[in-house]
Amino acid sequence: MISHALAKVGLQDQQLLSRIVWATGPEGELLNRLDAQQLCNLIWSVAVCVDAVNGVTAAYMAQDVTPGSSSSSSSSRPSQLQQYELPRAWLGVVSRAFQYKISGYSSAGLTMALWGLCRLRLAPGRWLKAFFEASGSQLGQFSRQELAVVAYALGKMRAEIPPQWLSQYLAASTEGLTQLSSQELSMSLWGLATCGAAPHKAWLMAWFLSSRASMQRASTQDLSLWLYSLALLRLTPSPLWCTSYVEASFAPLTARSTHPQELVNVMWAISCMEWSPPMLYWRGLLDAARSNFGRFNAQDLANCISAATAVDVSSIERPWLASFLQASEPKLPSFSSLQLAHTIAALAAVDKAHDWAATCIHAAWQEAFVQAAARQLGNRRFKSRALELVVHGLRQLHFSSSPQPQQEFVRRAEALLEHMKRAQQDGQQQQQQQQQQQQPEPGQPTPAAWLPQEEE
Repeated sequence: MISHALAKVGLQDQQLLSRIVWATGPEGELLNRLDAQQLCNLIWSVAVCVDAVNGVTAAYMAQDVTPGSSSSSSSSRPSQLQQYELPRAWLGVVSRAFQYKISGYSSAGLTMALWGLCRLRLAPGRWLKAFFEASGSQLGQFSRQELAVVAYALGKMRAEIPPQWLSQYLAASTEGLTQLSSQELSMSLWGLATCGAAPHKAWLMAWFLSSRASMQRASTQDLSLWLYSLALLRLTPSPLWCTSYVEASFAPLTARSTHPQELVNVMWAISCMEWSPPMLYWRGLLDAARSNFGRFNAQDLANCISAATAVDVSSIERPWLASFLQASEPKLPSFSSLQLAHTIAALAAVDKAHDWAATCIHAAWQEAFVQAAARQLGNRRFKSRALELVVHGLRQLHFSSSPQPQQEFVRRAEALLEHMKRAQQDGQQQQQQQQQQQQPEPGQPTPAAWLPQEEE
């Protein structure tokens, strides 16, 4: 069909794409005449065409697997990811058609449609429930590559995977893990980890065996995703796997060309694991981070300093911290409340561990931090835990600048924390009162569970 052919060559004409969408949407009649395979082709091709129209390159789509991305990322992404947005009516009618024709899809068709709907950012709903119900018994017929794409697409949507479907997926994919490429291994593990779906022991053993065998050929993106995904699942690899990982990843991760987020993801993952990497390896990551501070966004900077102090605060040296402060100061206004909290908590730990830290964390940075935190406080962006971390960090940190702005912020923050605490207590009391009111009065029999209840 026309849209499929245009997707193959890379359609970048928005007007032509709009006509295709109109012809297959509620206003046109073409959609009703499509069979299941043609509908899958339509969904896939429109997703590719939308990305092409919006300037999303194939390289970007590959990088999009990287977790923890945000709009402030330092990678070369389109400034507006959705310059062209599909009409809601078109998405609605296509999702309903997908459900109606669900019994006619092949494994390739289901994979293409799921990937396309994921790329089109269609929110999980009835159509995804229909996918789970229709695909579970067919997963044994999916190819190894199709199973990896399915996991990746579900991860992109942060889907809630039904336990029965997960069991069927693991049974179908375990044997083929040893034949997957490093990227497919990344897609499989990251997709499940992002959905909070923990694989069973047999699946993990096969994954560890396959990933260790392909480490020397893996890209930095895959190496980063592997460790990040394992950290999400709260898993610490075996010493043998960790040794192989250190040998395979040290040179590529410490290279100047490494993407900042890939480096930070590895540092964050190590900080979450019960694993102490070799000191030479960890110092190499710190040096690589210092060389890339200028390319880090707010999220990268906050995660980096937090991981550095969590793994080994004694390994942080004065030149490294000075470079961090220089790079982070102009970006503090873009820090979220949680990023500010992690940053000040980490710096308080550095200040406690090193005598020289008090003179390194200079007045200009301190003032910029308090201003950024005050702005977040004024906009009511802080949650109680993050605000507690900031207050504690400011009290622990030695301030070389005027203490008045810091003291004023702490005063306002503590007042807000007290208000949050009272509101939480009031809410708990109201909940308890409602529960007591719903209980039957003494002497009044409780209706039997099997009796029909009147609808309210």
